[in-house]
Amino acid sequence: MTLRLAPLLVLALVGCARSGGETPPPTGGEAPRACTEIGCMDGLRIALEPSGGMPAGAYVIDLEIDGAPTRCEGNLPLKPCEEGSSVTCSSDAVVVEESGCAMAPEAQALSGILFESAHPKAVKVTIRRDGEVVAEAELSPEYRRLEPNGPGCPPICEQAEATLTLAAAAGE
Repeated sequence: MTLRLAPLLVLALVGCARSGGETPPPTGGEAPRACTEIGCMDGLRIALEPSGGMPAGAYVIDLEIDGAPTRCEGNLPLKPCEEGSSVTCSSDAVVVEESGCAMAPEAQALSGILFESAHPKAVKVTIRRDGEVVAEAELSPEYRRLEPNGPGCPPICEQAEATLTLAAAAGE
């Protein structure tokens, strides 16, 4: 019985090894390597500072992305984690990153704006808290090409990052 299972086990392991990512053919005697999706965030990310502990209030983020308007709205403190996202955007191409939904309200924040798989050339950002402008910027992102698995091994990503500092609440 052990002899009959051994070939099946070997076939199963070979099948698992091949199901990872694309493996380019070896060149010049190189050993084959697995190409994975790890570490390949493609697009633009705008980090929002402070990254932890933002003042409570109603937040509106107005964006002009290569001339097209997008609006995101939400509140701090965040909704409980199990209730889903606290911020909604008028475009699916934009996500506002939320931080600390399971933490005390004073530790919660909107930590970034992510343009997933989007490479805008010009972005205008205006962030309001309770109607008062707390941050504004005009960005012209410079993207860098990344090959996290090495040359010739997909995926290839283009990333850009910027940081936007929000003004503190009055009296802080």
